[in-house]
Amino acid sequence: MKNLPGVTTQDGKILLRGSDRIMVLMDGKQTALTGFGGQTSLDNIPASAIEKIEIINNPSSKYDANGNAGIINIIYKKRKRRL
Repeated sequence: MKNLPGVTTQDGKILLRGSDRIMVLMDGKQTALTGFGGQTSLDNIPASAIEKIEIINNPSSKYDANGNAGIINIIYKKRKRRL
């Protein structure tokens, strides 16, 4: 997270452009791991499981008004099944 533009961490919280009022999504969905103030559990996600991280500075109405500073969407790698 520290390498993303505009994203910093302070006391276990993720800040986007200096504000901690962000919404963190996993594959486009909010989970119990990623509510407001609950971002400390993101440390347990291995970097090898993440394909990309999207930063949405101006979220559309699709995401409500929950993320005042923006939205961080963590996209996991998809596993391919062998037949």
